[in-house]
Amino acid sequence: MEPILVKIGGDLIEKDEQLAILAEWVNEQHRQNRPVVIVHGAGKQIDSLSNQLGIAINKHNGRRITDDATREILVQVVAGTVNKRLVTLFRGHGLNPVGMTAADGMMTTSKRRPTSVENGKTIDFGLR
Repeated sequence: MEPILVKIGGDLIEKDEQLAILAEWVNEQHRQNRPVVIVHGAGKQIDSLSNQLGIAINKHNGRRITDDATREILVQVVAGTVNKRLVTLFRGHGLNPVGMTAADGMMTTSKRRPTSVENGKTIDFGLR
C-alpha cells in the first residue's frame, strides 16, 4: 500500500492541540494498516532562531536565500528541534515514529536553483 504523505508547516508545529488531533488520525491510519509519512516545514522557527542569533533573514518573493549561516540554522531547526519535537509528541500518543531528514539515506537529492534576473537585479537563492 502506498504511504499517505502529509505536509505540515511551521505554524502547526507550535500548536499542541492540533498536533494531538493529527497524531490520533495517524494512529487510526496505522490501525487500518495505512502507512503515513509526515513532512514538516519550519520556516517560522528558522526565522525565530535567526533573529535570536542576529543573523539576517534574506528572502525574495517569500523564498529563503540560503547562505552558510542560514543553512546551519536550517539544519539545527529542521533536523533537530522541530523533528525531535514531533517525534516526542507522537510517541506520547502511542506511535513509534522515526525522525529523518531528506539527507538521510540519500532519500532525495537537490540542485542549486539557477540565478535569475528580475528588474535588472540578479537573484541568487544561495545554497541547496
